[in-house]
Amino acid sequence: MSEGVNVFLDVALQRVLGIDPRKESFTVKMTDGPDGDVGGNEIAIMVCEYCDNAKIVGIADHSGCAEDPDGLNNEELLRLFEQELCISNFSAHYSDRVVFCTFVKARKVSL
Repeated sequence: MSEGVNVFLDVALQRVLGIDPRKESFTVKMTDGPDGDVGGNEIAIMVCEYCDNAKIVGIADHSGCAEDPDGLNNEELLRLFEQELCISNFSAHYSDRVVFCTFVKARKVSL
């Protein structure tokens, strides 16, 4: 796994914001989905390292975005990561919170 992004996150949380991510809750918005190398690994690392303290409130990737001000469901995000699926496959059934999703459909455009 690539851990460089998480090292930067950990340092920024502790040194800049004064948050101990292993003891205090924090929120994150991400660009790159659960099927991406950086985004997917970061989701897995945050859930492993910080458990429920890491609240991923928004993710945007090539397929669309998903947002939940209370945090997207970690179980569902890990399922997407493990199955290498983009955020458009996020299932609101894994959350009892309000989730807003916008999905982009590809279409061929001639220039």
